[in-house]
Amino acid sequence: MNKKTTVIWKQSGLAFDAISKNGFSFPLGVTSGDTITPSELLVLSLIGCTAFDVISILEKKKASVSSFFVEAETTVSQEIPKRIEAIHLQYTVVGNAVKEEDVKRAIQLSEEKYCMIRNTLKDVVSITSDYKIQSVNE
Repeated sequence: MNKKTTVIWKQSGLAFDAISKNGFSFPLGVTSGDTITPSELLVLSLIGCTAFDVISILEKKKASVSSFFVEAETTVSQEIPKRIEAIHLQYTVVGNAVKEEDVKRAIQLSEEKYCMIRNTLKDVVSITSDYKIQSVNE
């Protein structure tokens, strides 16, 4: 039996509980604050997906990464129907002796092959990226 991903209305305004197919739940709403908005969730899905790929590839290459994060900036259309027009990803890798070619290749593999969310969005949203590598002492 397939499990379903579900959103349940809390019977108050535009407040919902989102429940994953594995039973994890979190608040979903239309305003930032104590909830995640659907558009934020979409972007978080993208950066989470690519972050998993990149750090997994860097670990397989035995890169000495002490910190890693991905940030996203979005451009949203002003006209109705609103849509996310562009997402720019900024990868930051912190570590000693991290090879630039390893970082570039990990990002490339994620973007071109492994990240299902990016592969789903790429034909309808402009997705760009860059990266920076910092030593632990910076």
